[in-house]
Amino acid sequence: MIAHVNGIDIYYEIIGSGKPLVLLHGNGEDHHTFDELADVMKENYQVILIDSRCHGLSEKNIEITFDLMAMDVISLLEYLNIKDVTLLGFSDGGIVGLKIATMREYLLNKLILCGVNFHPKGVKKEFYKQLKGWYKKNKSPLIKLMMKEPKFKIKDLKQITVDTTIIVGEHDLIDIEHTYKLHQYIYDSSLYVLNDENHESYVMHQTKLKDFIL
Repeated sequence: MIAHVNGIDIYYEIIGSGKPLVLLHGNGEDHHTFDELADVMKENYQVILIDSRCHGLSEKNIEITFDLMAMDVISLLEYLNIKDVTLLGFSDGGIVGLKIATMREYLLNKLILCGVNFHPKGVKKEFYKQLKGWYKKNKSPLIKLMMKEPKFKIKDLKQITVDTTIIVGEHDLIDIEHTYKLHQYIYDSSLYVLNDENHESYVMHQTKLKDFIL
């Protein structure tokens, strides 16, 4: 389905019934990232799958920032009259979730962040060098987004009070010390480092996150 919210067309799907569960994909992906997870969660939750702006079936060739992406989701939830949400965000989707927590925390009941950085230099140096090389070749605004954003203020992270779970792979693209800092800044958050997992191995087309949600 398409909803015209925040001045653009956003594609979303809703399956299942129960408490609302929003799943937000990463950079360069779409809602199909979560097909398998959504299928196992639909008996317990009303699963809301969203294509971020400039991704999937949502409107493309428009400005993209994490603030705008967060407002897209906020506007969609308001359009659907949905709140008290469990929000699971992967990579860029997790950054959007963090933004929502600092902008409209009252919409959230639980926040699950998978492979998330709160500053561009939170990714490992080798990966940041790769981003610079990729951007030099194709000037992709999606790659530029990862190079320039996010830049959360520590004081804003410390004001987050929603029940927050932070998950990172042992071999993630996100620096583990950066993840520990995020855990320290968000009061009473839970942190899980998953052995033998990389940035996406436990998320994309997987059901391994089921127990964290439940």
